[in-house]
Amino acid sequence: MIDLFYTNGSIPTIETSLDDRLQTSFDAIDYILEKLRNNGFIASSERSVVESDQIEDWIDGIASCSFTIALDGDSTLQGETTTKMNS
Repeated sequence: MIDLFYTNGSIPTIETSLDDRLQTSFDAIDYILEKLRNNGFIASSERSVVESDQIEDWIDGIASCSFTIALDGDSTLQGETTTKMNS
C-alpha cells in the first residue's frame, strides 16, 4: 500500500533520501552564492567538492560531512577596508 504513493513503484531508502536531501542543500547553497554574485554582494565564490565516499560515511554515521565556501570581494570587507583607511 505504501508504494502506491511513489510514482515509480519503489520506496526510497533512508540513504537515498539523505543523499538527495544533501544534494538539494548543496544546490540551494550554489543558487544563493550565484544570486549574491549576480547582485554584486560578492565578487566570486566557490564551494568545495564533497567526495562521494565522504557523503557515504556521513550517511552511515561514521564521519561528519564538512565543506568550505570561499568568498572574495564581499561588501562587508570593502566596508571594513574603507573604515580602516579613514581612521
